[in-house]
Amino acid sequence: ERWKGKSAKMIPLIPDNPTWDVFETHSEFSDAVQTPELLPLGYCSKDASLYSISLEKVYSYVIAGKQRTGKTNTLKACICSAKRKNGDCIILDTLDKELEYFSNSMGAQYFASDEGYITFANALLPEIAQRNKMKIKLRDDGLDQHTLMNEMRKNYPPLFIFINDLSDFVSRINNRSSNTQDISGFMQNVLEKGEMHNVY
Repeated sequence: ERWKGKSAKMIPLIPDNPTWDVFETHSEFSDAVQTPELLPLGYCSKDASLYSISLEKVYSYVIAGKQRTGKTNTLKACICSAKRKNGDCIILDTLDKELEYFSNSMGAQYFASDEGYITFANALLPEIAQRNKMKIKLRDDGLDQHTLMNEMRKNYPPLFIFINDLSDFVSRINNRSSNTQDISGFMQNVLEKGEMHNVY
């Protein structure tokens, strides 16, 4: 006799060709992208559930691996996810401008030249200073970390900075010419001490 009741839930599977368009249809994606603390990135290999970066615990995330192992595609997935969260996205590219077309298609701010890096840093400095001033005030008001972060999110949109090649980026800002503005100290503060600013 044929069963007429409710069907059992299908066993989740990772698609053979897991494109971004397919990933967005995942049953958990909408909830994750609307959760401030999560940045959905891919599938868990064990059970095909959604894997997300915890923005509450991690604000600096490094993608590493051998050539042709998917590093650039992973970076692009992070950017797509950040845009879906209505985040402000900044892409710092290499001189060969590998991500220029993709950046334009995403409507992200884009910088690749040494002069562009300086323009980026000078534009970001007052934004970071303003956010830091708010963070200090909230901390002085006695707010715990979780409440403080929620208040920061209410006042400032998430800001995501994507660096295409970290070693190239560090080398270029540290080995600048003598007549070029030094932004290495500022970038170190942003990358290492930017906790609670809603900057990632």
